[in-house]
Amino acid sequence: MEKIIFYKSWSVLSSFFLIVLLSAAYCQPVEDRDFYSGDYSDSTIIGNSLPGDWRPFSDDSPWNIPIKKNPVIHPKSEIIIQRIVRTVPNIRLGNTYLPALWVVNYDNMEKHITAGTSSPFDIWDPDNDKSSDVPAPIDETMWGEQTTDGHISIIDPFHNMLWEMSRYKGISNNLIDCSTFNIWDLTDKGVGDPNEGLRSGARGGRGSGFPVIAGLICPEEIQAGEIKHALAFTFDSVQKNDIYYPACRSDGKADLNDAPAEGMLFQLNPELSDADFNNWGLSASAKIVARTLQKYGMYLCDCGGPMALQLQLLDKDVAISRQKWDEKAPGLYNTIQKIPTNLFRLIYTADPVTRGAANTVTTPLIIPVCGNFSKPVTVTIKVHQAWPDAKIYYTLDGTDPTASSTPYTRPFLLSSGAVVKAKAYDETGIPSHIMKAPINISTTNN
Repeated sequence: MEKIIFYKSWSVLSSFFLIVLLSAAYCQPVEDRDFYSGDYSDSTIIGNSLPGDWRPFSDDSPWNIPIKKNPVIHPKSEIIIQRIVRTVPNIRLGNTYLPALWVVNYDNMEKHITAGTSSPFDIWDPDNDKSSDVPAPIDETMWGEQTTDGHISIIDPFHNMLWEMSRYKGISNNLIDCSTFNIWDLTDKGVGDPNEGLRSGARGGRGSGFPVIAGLICPEEIQAGEIKHALAFTFDSVQKNDIYYPACRSDGKADLNDAPAEGMLFQLNPELSDADFNNWGLSASAKIVARTLQKYGMYLCDCGGPMALQLQLLDKDVAISRQKWDEKAPGLYNTIQKIPTNLFRLIYTADPVTRGAANTVTTPLIIPVCGNFSKPVTVTIKVHQAWPDAKIYYTLDGTDPTASSTPYTRPFLLSSGAVVKAKAYDETGIPSHIMKAPINISTTNN
C-alpha cells in the first residue's frame, strides 16, 4: 500500500513533495539520515538536518526578500560603518552561543512537554502563571546550546511549526526548564510585534526578538551551493533606544549615535566579483556566504561578538561542531574572515519603530496548536488575561477571521480536519494578529 506524505516547503519557489512507500520505522542513526528521501511517518526525532534549498518563513518575509538594486542608503551608514571598522576589520563566524536545531515528527513524539519558564511570551501563557499552556515536542535526548544562552530550536516540517527556547536546561519534573518560550508559524513572516504583550522582552529567542532560526546558516545550504535568505550577525556595541523592523525588541545598552541598532540591514558591496573573492582567498563555501551578503544582506540580531555571523551548532561540544563544519564546508571558517567590514553599507529599510507599548491585544492561542488525530478533538481558544473583555472570532476554512466571523464562546468539538484561525478584538475594536492551527483528523472505519 502506498503512502504519500506531503512536506510543505518554507518557500513556494522551493516547494516539493516526498512520495514514499509505507515501510518499517526508519532505523538509520539520527546523524546519518538523509532528509531528502525516506518515510518519516513512523519517525520521532528525525535529526538535525534540513534540505539545503528550504528556508523558513513566507516568501514575503523580510528574511527572504532580496535587496533591491540601487537601494536607499541609511543616513547613518557612513558613521556606523566607521565604528564597525574601528572595532573589527573583518567579519567572522560565531564560535560559541550558537543555536541547536532539531527536526521532529510532532505527532509521533512520545512526550509533549509544557514549559515551566520565567519568561514565556504572553501568547503561550494566557493564564499568566509562567507555564506554557501548550507543549513542545521534546525529550531528554535532545540537547541544546551548552552556554548560558541555551538556545534550542525544534522544527516540525510536516505542520510547519517551530518551537524555540532560551536558557534551556533540560527537563525536570516533567517540565521544560527554560526562560523564553516561543512558537512560530513557519509559513508566516517570522516577525514579532513590538507593541504586543506585557512581556515584550520575551518575544523571540534573540535579543532583537528574532526567531533563533532566522538568518541561521546551515551546512546543507552551503552544500547546495546557495543560501536563499538574509543572514544574522551580532555586534558588541548596540544602540539601546532604537530598533528597526523586523526587530521587535532590543538588548542593546549603548547610548552612542554611531552604534548600530538591532534590525538594521547591512549589505556587502554588490559590485564585488568572483575575481575579488579569489584575490581575498575565499574558499568556495565562503564565496556562497559572500554572495548571500550581496543579495540578501545580514540583519543585526543580538549583542555578542562583533560581526559574528550566526550558524547552526552541529554538536553540543563546540570543538566537535567546528570539526563537523570544517568537514561539511571546507575553508568556510578560515576564509570568511577575509571579507573586510569597510565594504559593507547600511540599507535604509524604514524609520525606527516604537517598542514595548503593550497596546495590541495578544494574539489568541489555539489549543491544540497543530496535530494529526484519529478521532474528534476539542478546540480551545484563549487570549491573555490582561484583555478580559476581548472578543475572539474564528474560522475553520483557512480564511482570515474578521468581526463578522463565528464568535468563540466556549470550547468546541472538531470532527473533521481544518485550518483553524482566530483573531481577537479589544473593547475598542482594535484587532490582534491572527493565530493559525493546522489540525488533521482522519478516522478509519474497521
